Amino acid sequence: RKLQVRYSGRQGQVARYHCRGDRGQPGSDSCLSLGSLRADAAVVAELLAAVAPAGIAAACEASQQVQRQEQEKRAAVELALEKARYEAQRAQRQFDAVEPENRLVAAELEGRWNQALAQVSALESRLQALSLAAVPVISAAQQQRLGELGRDLKQLWEAPQAPVELKKRLLRTVIEEIVVTARKREESLQ
Repeated sequence: RKLQVRYSGRQGQVARYHCRGDRGQPGSDSCLSLGSLRADAAVVAELLAAVAPAGIAAACEASQQVQRQEQEKRAAVELALEKARYEAQRAQRQFDAVEPENRLVAAELEGRWNQALAQVSALESRLQALSLAAVPVISAAQQQRLGELGRDLKQLWEAPQAPVELKKRLLRTVIEEIVVTARKREESLQ
C-alpha cells in the first residue's frame, strides 16, 4: 500500500511515514509506520551512490550537446538570413527595373520587396535573440571542478545553499518507486 506522510511535533516539522492499512475494512489498524530520518537518509545515500559516478559526466555531455544544438540553430538561422537578404535585394532590383507608368506592377513588386524586408528583419531579430540566450560554455577547468565536486556529492547535497525544492526535483527525476519491506525483529531469548 502507499505510504503517506504525517507531520507532528511542536511546529509540525517532524515527518513520519504511515500506512493506513486496509481502508476498505472498518476498524483495521495501520500496517506500517516509520520515522522519516533514517528512511530519508537511506534514500539520499542510494541516490548519491547511483548518480555520483556518471552524473557529472552526463551533465557535462548534456551541456555540450545543448551547445551543439544551439550552434546548429544559429547556423540555420544565419543561412536563412543570407537567403532572405538575397531575396530582398532581388525584389529591390525588380522594383527598380519596372517602369513608373506600370503602377499595378510597381505596387505588386513593392509589396514583395516589403515582405522580403520584413522577413530579413524577423530573422535578424531571431538571430539576435539566439545570441542573447546563448548557453554558457563549461570550460575544461569548470568540468574538472565539477568532477571533483561529483566525488563528494554528499557535501553538495548537505550544503546550506542547496535549495530543498531542487533536492525534491532531483529525487522525483531519478526515483520512480521506493518499496519498504517490514521485517519483524527477532526477540532475544533471556
